[in-house]
Amino acid sequence: MLAFEIHINDREPLVVAAENLAFISLSYGVGVKNPDYILVAGADDSFYYTWFDDKVRAGDNVFVRVVNVTKSNVSYPQTATERNRDQMKQEFERLKQELKDKHLL
Repeated sequence: MLAFEIHINDREPLVVAAENLAFISLSYGVGVKNPDYILVAGADDSFYYTWFDDKVRAGDNVFVRVVNVTKSNVSYPQTATERNRDQMKQEFERLKQELKDKHLL
């Protein structure tokens, strides 16, 4: 499977992959919800995963490489939050109605 190998400063490298989605978000600046941070996360049908979520500072080194690994080589996430499909469906319907009310859908 394809995965991200992520080196952050002198930490042990993370190998990140998930069945549906894995991503790395680097953010900095004023006016964003969580300024100056790096998030390494993903999801499959049952869980949301977080491998790394912390602030970035001037001088930090972040190196990302795409690698081919087996599932057993994927780093264990810091958190795994169960996805509630019924709750997601309710939220989808609520947002859909909100867009209809604003004549955007």
